[in-house]
Amino acid sequence: MKIKIDTLAGQLGTTVNDLLLLKEKLTEEQWSGRGKNTWFTEDAVEVLRMALDIPEIVPNKARGRVLFGAKNPNYVYVKLDGKDGKVPVCIPRRMQNKLDGKNINVEIITDDKGTSYRYVK
Repeated sequence: MKIKIDTLAGQLGTTVNDLLLLKEKLTEEQWSGRGKNTWFTEDAVEVLRMALDIPEIVPNKARGRVLFGAKNPNYVYVKLDGKDGKVPVCIPRRMQNKLDGKNINVEIITDDKGTSYRYVK
C-alpha cells in the first residue's frame, strides 16, 4: 500500500518540502510521482521516520552502472546517476566479476573522514 506525501507530512508533523529533501535517502522503487503528487511505499515510510528522528543513521541512496572491477577484488568502479566521474564502491567478495555492466543500488555514507560508497542488494 502506498501513502501520499501530504498525508505522511501530516502524520509525521513535518512539511512536504522536508519530505521531498529526504527522498535521496530512498531508492527509486520506494517512491513515485513528482512534487505534491509523490507517493511512498510502506518500507519508505519507515525509512523516512528514522531519517527525521536521526538523520545520520540513514545513508543516502543512489543508483549507478558498474563500469569495471578495481585491482582490489572488494571494489568496483561505478558511474552514479547525476554525478560526474566514477567512484569506488565496496562489494561483497562473492559478487566479484558478477556485476560488470549492471545497474546497482549504492549507499552513500558521509562522515568526518570523507565519503564512502557501499553496494546494496
